[in-house]
Amino acid sequence: MNIYVHIGSDKTGSTAIQSILSQHRSHLRSLGIEYPRLSDKQDHHESLVHELRAGQKGESWHDLEKIFSKSPSHVILSAEAFCTLKREEIKRFKEWLNQPNVKIIAYLRRADEYLESGILQRLKSAKSLSSFKQQYFTAKYLPTIFDPYVFNAAFKVRFIKKWERSYQTSIIVRPYDKAQWEKQDLIYDLLIKLGLSAALNIIKSTKINRNVTPNIAGIYATSILSRNRLLGLRHQFSEALARDSKFVKKGALLSWKKRATARALATIYLRFRQPSKKIEFSHDETPKSEGLPKLANVIGEAEDIIAAYLLEINKKKVRLKRRVNRLSEKLDK
Repeated sequence: MNIYVHIGSDKTGSTAIQSILSQHRSHLRSLGIEYPRLSDKQDHHESLVHELRAGQKGESWHDLEKIFSKSPSHVILSAEAFCTLKREEIKRFKEWLNQPNVKIIAYLRRADEYLESGILQRLKSAKSLSSFKQQYFTAKYLPTIFDPYVFNAAFKVRFIKKWERSYQTSIIVRPYDKAQWEKQDLIYDLLIKLGLSAALNIIKSTKINRNVTPNIAGIYATSILSRNRLLGLRHQFSEALARDSKFVKKGALLSWKKRATARALATIYLRFRQPSKKIEFSHDETPKSEGLPKLANVIGEAEDIIAAYLLEINKKKVRLKRRVNRLSEKLDK
């Protein structure tokens, strides 16, 4: 039995990978490839991480052991939270897994891109206006040397070294860099590198829905919907923004200095602490930034976007109601 563990990291298409594998679970099983659905019924396996941190096996690990007892040819596990485990937790993972044939695969994003993506995700997920303001002012005004997110992005690669202590030569590190992927496709690259090319006959026609990042006003508008618990509306709103090019982010928003610093620190770190699997990216320049505008302008534009979107929804409801009324009148006759 071969075990393949996809450990992230975050901001490297993990959700897309997990969604594809989950959608094709039954077809993969027909090839002897098990992508487990554990007791929490999620597409990912982060419940295994929670139990590892607690130090006690729960339902998820017991579910996994039941799957192992059936001895499938291949088992794939995927959770980006694996990359956040501490050394002792990784050691515990290896002990609990207790399998001889294990491959670990990780994708790593360039430091400047990771920093930008992480900041935008925190802004989008802000639970209140004050939280959004705090994140926004940190991103826009906090000097580079005092910004913890710059250093977090620069040294993200450290998780690879932690996993190498337990899995040495059985770890595969891939750049989150489309130009270097097999067929320039993430899921294709993953399966080829794991030696599971037979599965491509099942999912080769599937297109991964890549997220389109909205501009900063669109991000704030999305956070408004989130904190008001309008999650269904938020999903539709995000799709609408992605279809309209004027709301799509055109370039980097975070300052060039912060992104360049994160990348420079990462380069220095890798020079002295390079994992056994060398990590290289296909492009060298840190893109210039269009910058973050004044917060007041962002808030005003975001409110206008939401108002226009809600007005359009209301118009659709009115048109639908008219159609229903006309149909009802026809039936009455």
